[in-house]
Amino acid sequence: GSLDFCRQCIESSRDRREELDQADFLLVPLLTEGDRGPLEEVSAGLSYVALPTADGRSWRELCKRQLEQVRSQGLDENAGLVILVKKNGRVGTRFLGVPNWDALAGEISARVSAGLDTTNI
Repeated sequence: GSLDFCRQCIESSRDRREELDQADFLLVPLLTEGDRGPLEEVSAGLSYVALPTADGRSWRELCKRQLEQVRSQGLDENAGLVILVKKNGRVGTRFLGVPNWDALAGEISARVSAGLDTTNI
């Protein structure tokens, strides 16, 4: 997404960094335009944030396919696309807008506490 959207996703996750790290989340902000320098700054020290390499062809292809899906559903991609990829490598869900980190981390924590599978979520 845009620099502003990617920054919002990272900054909004800070308050839940412990839970996100424990839940094995990996936040990969994919900047669609501009310099990624500001993202490196805002994500410094956050072990669950990984910036894709500039030549990340696989990431670009994944995002291209997901954007096509969003467009085919008539959704406004300018709201910022979030793709949740499961630990098994499959796309779990996609949505628009900054993630609700409290809900996402809470769901994983609840599953771990209940002894449920967290590999395929």
